[in-house]
Amino acid sequence: MEVINRYITIKNHVEGAPQDSDFELRSSPLLLSLEPGSDEVIVKNIYVSIDPGQLNRMKSYSSSQDCSTFAVAMTPGEDIDAYGVGKVVVSGNPKFGKGDIVAGFLNWGGFTVVKPGGMYITIKNHVDGAPQDSDFELRSSPLSLSLDPASHEVIVKNLYVSIDPYQLNRMKSYSSSQQRSNYAVAITPGEDIDTYAVGKVVASGNPKFVKGDLVAGLLKWGDFTVVKPGGMLNKLDPMGFPLSYHVGILGFSGLTAYAGFFEICKPKKGEKVFVSAALGSVGNLVGQFAKALGCYVVGSAGSKEKVALLKEKLGFDGAFNYREETDLKLTLQRYFPDGIDIYFDNVGGDMQEAAVSNMNINGRIAVCGVISEYTDREKRGAPSMIDVIYKRLKIQGFLAGDHMNLFGDFLSTTCDHLRSGKIQPLEDISDGVESIPSALINLFRGQNIGKKIVRIAEE
Repeated sequence: MEVINRYITIKNHVEGAPQDSDFELRSSPLLLSLEPGSDEVIVKNIYVSIDPGQLNRMKSYSSSQDCSTFAVAMTPGEDIDAYGVGKVVVSGNPKFGKGDIVAGFLNWGGFTVVKPGGMYITIKNHVDGAPQDSDFELRSSPLSLSLDPASHEVIVKNLYVSIDPYQLNRMKSYSSSQQRSNYAVAITPGEDIDTYAVGKVVASGNPKFVKGDLVAGLLKWGDFTVVKPGGMLNKLDPMGFPLSYHVGILGFSGLTAYAGFFEICKPKKGEKVFVSAALGSVGNLVGQFAKALGCYVVGSAGSKEKVALLKEKLGFDGAFNYREETDLKLTLQRYFPDGIDIYFDNVGGDMQEAAVSNMNINGRIAVCGVISEYTDREKRGAPSMIDVIYKRLKIQGFLAGDHMNLFGDFLSTTCDHLRSGKIQPLEDISDGVESIPSALINLFRGQNIGKKIVRIAEE
């Protein structure tokens, strides 16, 4: 069935008070049917909103056009969208059926063809201090769920995305880390933000993937990701574990803990291990790997509740709340009267200095992160280099990506520990794309327990 759809557009940009002559009533034929496989929805508009803010969108330029997805500039001759209410007349989207009453962005006209798309998170500006809600923006964009077979692209519906402290360094106007790794390149305000994630293929032009495949790789902080040829994407076998595990404990957080502890620190049974940020995504796993090996393990955390979890749930031999300690060197001396053999550093700053002063001869320090310095450049650690020299300490920074050769061993060992109960997964999961900014912000407020993950959608 074909109908005539009438709609309003602007003839030209409107720089002053709007006049009748600025507008045009147009009409075009609209077929009330959809192609097989289309996810579009055709809505018969019932009520549409008229708002003063629309005038700024009609101007040739207004600063508001750069500040919000809902205030983007209008192009003369194109549809004008506004918040409205309507009724579904045709649907290719399983979420909507004919006759559904809906609300959302509809055209100033008789009908609206709503194309599939997705929400995603971007930054409005570079973030050079602690992240705030005002630094982020939730945007939407249309997306066609069909591909040219020659494109070799893959469209993935994102399911679980990782939230990690290092992302903040990518958001800064400058960080030396941006030049040292492909996974840490600078994020440009307004652009997609990628992260390690798990998803499901919804369309594929790449013969390696088919619709329905579960995948893991670099996906974006949003509903969907279009993975270009050469993008990091691999098929995923869940191996009987929840999909979220493959973002954290069986993903890069787990590999980071495994490589840093076993490859960098070369532990031996009975050695004394200190882990900072011990209830974070990496720290909790390092402590559990160490306990499974038979080491003496102490961790630091930022609350009494976290200290209790470290000792009671994860089996650490000791734990302390660093916020309650006035002299970290004496604190570590109390927990390690015979010195520290291995320090797994996630925080840098004063804790690093205190650990170095308590290290044993030939001690090893794996520097995984310096979260205390990410938001405050004044909190840089200044460990005693005399101690480093005369104790013959090994201090080494590392990235998980340098140790992909260990992934098979890591996966086998960790899966065995999970099945035997030697390791307990710790996940902190929030829901929805819109929760991503608060998830990152809360990392820097110490409000996460274990691996921070955002669930975008159910499988």
